[in-house]
Amino acid sequence: MKKNYLIFPLLLSALVFSGCNKASSNTEQKGESETGQKESEQKQETNKKLKEIVLRNSAPTSIRVTERITTSVFYDLVANKGVSLKTADKRVIVTSSNPEVLKVDKSEPTVTTFINALKPGPVKLTIQSSIQEELKLEIDLTVLDSAFDRQAPDGFFGNNWDHCDFTHESDEENPYIKTVAEDGVNHQFYFRDSYLDRFYVESEFTFISEQDGNAHMPKIGFVFSTNETNDTGLQSVSMIYLDTDCRGGKDTFYNIGYNEIANGSWGWDNGGGNPLAKCYTVYKHEAGIKVGETFKLGAVKEGYHYHLYLNGTYIKSIETTDQGFSVDKTLTKAAPTYAGLFDFKSEVKYSNYSFTTNEELINSKIPATPDYTNYLGE
Repeated sequence: MKKNYLIFPLLLSALVFSGCNKASSNTEQKGESETGQKESEQKQETNKKLKEIVLRNSAPTSIRVTERITTSVFYDLVANKGVSLKTADKRVIVTSSNPEVLKVDKSEPTVTTFINALKPGPVKLTIQSSIQEELKLEIDLTVLDSAFDRQAPDGFFGNNWDHCDFTHESDEENPYIKTVAEDGVNHQFYFRDSYLDRFYVESEFTFISEQDGNAHMPKIGFVFSTNETNDTGLQSVSMIYLDTDCRGGKDTFYNIGYNEIANGSWGWDNGGGNPLAKCYTVYKHEAGIKVGETFKLGAVKEGYHYHLYLNGTYIKSIETTDQGFSVDKTLTKAAPTYAGLFDFKSEVKYSNYSFTTNEELINSKIPATPDYTNYLGE
């Protein structure tokens, strides 16, 4: 029995000693493993090319229906120190939380794409890196309603919406926009869904100032532009406007003018060799309209015909050139036109504007006996 008591402690000691060696070995292995993992993670982190995606300070927080803008205006990619980004590194995936409100052109990874505002409402735009999916930027946007079509054509005299005030464009009461008089800058704003051959358009106008004293300026009023080429390559624009009486320091407008531009030839330059281009005074307002005074123009488009209103009163009718405003060379059907507001190099306030295809209203505005007579200046 004593031998047994002598052997047992030795065996226990051996077992305990052996166990201590095993624990020490596991600790060392675990430490080496954790160190290796950290080194691997650090190496992976070092190999990452992008640090973050940041929102630009100048990024818009809202856009208007029909507006189409590039996604590159919203963000910047920030590379890690010492990294030079290649084109493939800059590709992002852009998604919209509600494609019915805001639609993205491309769903695949791309350096840049466009977003299209379709209808009013809140939406979230997400920009995600294609090479580091954990990097993403979420942007809250509001799509606002709009009266005017940002995608309508520029026509023959260019366009510039910069520096114009659209803050109150779609207000329910007293909507308005304001332009800025700038050198060489003309403005035109086409109503949404207005490319038709029958409608009524109306707006109040307040002429504030002009940029220069050019012989053909200032002019403010309606512009109607067609995309049709009637199989002969002819494309036309017509304008109804307050005429140029108010230049050279004068403070009163008297005449309502009309101009047809045919393939870039202006009517007031005697057609520029194109007999279809024309220009004349339609109506003389005896009392005149002073600078800063608000007046209202209205126009019914009825196929080839316009019926004009000044301050709610019918004043004159105009028949367009059929060659310039027909859908084909048979000249049997009037071409549709965009309907819009325009000015040349002027500061103007457009207010309480409207566009309608309501047949009851249109019919009420078509005079029983249209007056096409007494074109002044013909």
